[in-house]
Amino acid sequence: MIDLPKLFDQHDSEYCEYSRVHPLAETQPILHALLMLYRLVPNKCCIFAGADHDIIYLNVDSDALSGVISEEEVIDLIRCGVHLENDRLCMHV
Repeated sequence: MIDLPKLFDQHDSEYCEYSRVHPLAETQPILHALLMLYRLVPNKCCIFAGADHDIIYLNVDSDALSGVISEEEVIDLIRCGVHLENDRLCMHV
């Protein structure tokens, strides 16, 4: 099981480094991240849990995700603009 908070802190310098990910991420980083999360932890509910002024909270079970995600996939999510805030995945838009 991956320690998500530790990895998000450890690789914070990779935040929004789109060019280091799959070519789709360079033009559509949000779409790439959402598809990656859905592939890792399929969810029948909407992937968006809520939104605030400039942030989208994602409806992803962090415990389930930490059991299936690799460190490289965490880094790719960070590169696509995903971050962890109060143990919830979110994205600034």
